[in-house]
Amino acid sequence: LNAGALPVPLTIEQTSDVGPTLGKESVNASFLAGAIGLGLVVLFMILYYRLPGLVAVIALGFYTLFTLALFKVIPVTLTLPGIAGFILSIGMAVDANILIFERLKEELNAGKTLRAAIDAGFHRAFPSILDSNVCTVITCAILWNIGTGPIRGFALTLALGVVVSMFTAITCTRTMLYLLVPTNLSQNAKLWGLGTSWLHPGEGRVYSIMSRRKLWFSISGAVILVGLVFMGLLFKSTGAPLNPGIDFTGGSLMQIRYETQVPTAEAVRQVLARFDRGDSHVTISRDDKQVAIRGKFFDRDQQRATAERQRIEKALTEATGKFQIEAFEDIGPTMGRELTWAAIKAVILASLLIIGYLWIRFSGLDFGATAVAALIHDVLVLLGFFAAAGYLLKWEVDSLFVTAALTVVGYSVHDTIVIYDRIREHLRLRQRGESFDLVADRSITQTLARSINTSGTLLVVLVPLVIFGGKTIQQFNVALLVGVLAGTYSSIFAASPLLSMWRSWERKKAQAAAKRTEEKPMVAAAASRAPKAPATRPQPKPKAALPAAGGDGAGDAEVAVAEEATAATVARATKVGPKPQRNIKKKKRRF
Repeated sequence: LNAGALPVPLTIEQTSDVGPTLGKESVNASFLAGAIGLGLVVLFMILYYRLPGLVAVIALGFYTLFTLALFKVIPVTLTLPGIAGFILSIGMAVDANILIFERLKEELNAGKTLRAAIDAGFHRAFPSILDSNVCTVITCAILWNIGTGPIRGFALTLALGVVVSMFTAITCTRTMLYLLVPTNLSQNAKLWGLGTSWLHPGEGRVYSIMSRRKLWFSISGAVILVGLVFMGLLFKSTGAPLNPGIDFTGGSLMQIRYETQVPTAEAVRQVLARFDRGDSHVTISRDDKQVAIRGKFFDRDQQRATAERQRIEKALTEATGKFQIEAFEDIGPTMGRELTWAAIKAVILASLLIIGYLWIRFSGLDFGATAVAALIHDVLVLLGFFAAAGYLLKWEVDSLFVTAALTVVGYSVHDTIVIYDRIREHLRLRQRGESFDLVADRSITQTLARSINTSGTLLVVLVPLVIFGGKTIQQFNVALLVGVLAGTYSSIFAASPLLSMWRSWERKKAQAAAKRTEEKPMVAAAASRAPKAPATRPQPKPKAALPAAGGDGAGDAEVAVAEEATAATVARATKVGPKPQRNIKKKKRRF
């Protein structure tokens, strides 16, 4: 710090070890909820995918060991945003296996052998896994370079998790499946989940998604509009579209020292909750027997603020024991304006890079632009939900909300690209006369089970966290839950219809260009303006004159010779050429 990062020199006045801001009870509750969710994921994978599901569970164990080993080697300090990135990477690891197994079932149903189905399944699923993971890593790289503190922790853990999940899906899962080929298990169709499928309308049928795009857009527009209304109401009353927490606004810091035993952070929060201060940050320093309480500002009126402080001190003394107040002061925000703008700029830059990458991979701007549009849709839904919760339930946003929004960004792009990859594959094999809407409907129909299964595995982890994860991180878990639901909806009912509208606009534009009138010169050429000579009509053949009665022979002969000469001249002038023969061969060839 003294090397020039700050304009003033610093001297250390006090150094102390502090306890975690998340109490032991909250951590234990989160681990219990996570264990319940993970157990439900394992149960679902085995029941739905049978033997491949068991292979995926083993590969998920390898993934966890490899990731934790990397966290230890680098090393990585696990903050709450870092844990969120790790949870999201677990969901992506499960999604990679689901993609592979859905492709594997398609190839087995097509009549291929197990080995050929494994080869084809991995080959066809790899582009989806690669493109989605590359876009996620791009987002993480931008967040790491621009963000600071908790944002960088989230980016690091998510990037490491994505890379490791791709490695375990391609190597561990594939190797274990190949080991099952020469066994008797390879001939049992039920063990490979061929009899278990859902969300398939039947052979040759597809769900009609594109034709109802107005309905889907109306639903999205209504949800976003409601959120914007609540943002406007909050902005009118508080000056901000969301209720800012103490991380953004700052607050009051009360530092106390206990005489004997130091209470737990949860015990202190329970007392503060009686005075509508349950969201305060409580830090415990057991060596110094100190407790630091950072909460929202007290009332501006000095008398009311003093009265509230005295009531809090009395309640804390009765519940936790005797203590002395060492400091009471106002403090600034921990989530400054610079950090917030850094996160926003990181998301914007990552979106531009994602558009560029998808432009190259999909050979068109439309895929990348509509994927980012779906991403913006998900962020607006999340902001609208918290605006409504802030207005109705007085929820406040803090640094964890920023982490949840970044998690939504990473998941939304990942889910959308999987569907886009199937559309790209079907466009290459499109039959003559097939519309783009039909291709998109077929692609969504084939990937719908995968989308619901992936989102379901994340939801069965997040729902127990919301219910049993404790009050401290409940809003964070709710934000993740809303983001996953919005991302799943947008990838199916927003991104693909937007892509269809883009293609329809391009088609109409091309048709309009083809119908342009042919350009002709306004003034004709001189040769074309010259008057044409009138066609000469053939003169009738003159009749031979009869000799006059009583004429002499010489005169008659001269008249006859003159008439013959005149007739010959007229015949030569009116002679018509022979009629050309019809080109019989050419007519036969044309027929």
